[in-house]
Amino acid sequence: MNFFDMDGPLYKIGTVIADIFMLSFLWIIFSIPLLTIGASTTAVYYVSTKKATGSDSYVLKGFLKSFKENLLISTIVFIILVIIGFVVWINYRALGEVEMGFLYLPVRLALIIVTTQLVFVSMYVFPIISRFNVTVRNALKFALQLSNVHLFFSLSNVVLFVAIIFVTMWVPALFIFIPGIFAHFSASLFVKIFRKHNPEF
Repeated sequence: MNFFDMDGPLYKIGTVIADIFMLSFLWIIFSIPLLTIGASTTAVYYVSTKKATGSDSYVLKGFLKSFKENLLISTIVFIILVIIGFVVWINYRALGEVEMGFLYLPVRLALIIVTTQLVFVSMYVFPIISRFNVTVRNALKFALQLSNVHLFFSLSNVVLFVAIIFVTMWVPALFIFIPGIFAHFSASLFVKIFRKHNPEF
């Protein structure tokens, strides 16, 4: 097989890079209203998990399809997560300004646990919405369950995200491509998890 053939490694690598660039660009454009960040993230994962399962999906067509179909549920979930995150942040601020005595450590521990769970749910919920027909309640419930049952995968995703951020600090030009890069590499992890619970995925 020639290195430059259509089925060769160079062409495949070039296709992956082009997909990452396109998904990142679409994510940025469609996230500009801010409230649509959830829908944009869902759409990115729809395309990324499709490709991770071997189903060839046109990036633009797949992104727009998912964005339109999941706009409402993704936006509601995003708002819920933002509200919870804001409440947690307020409590962190209060923790440093209010004298709590012996309650300080228990409250701080509780906030750390809530923050960890919030991060886990935020990572899982949009991939779940992208590929399953779920309600808001079930999406959040499944995200919480799966992220804790598959703790190793959850921690791997966190490490992956931190690693990507670290790399972009050394190569700032890659910063705008974080959405596509992270989705591309984490999609395979989510596919493995989804297949454990649904062999037909």
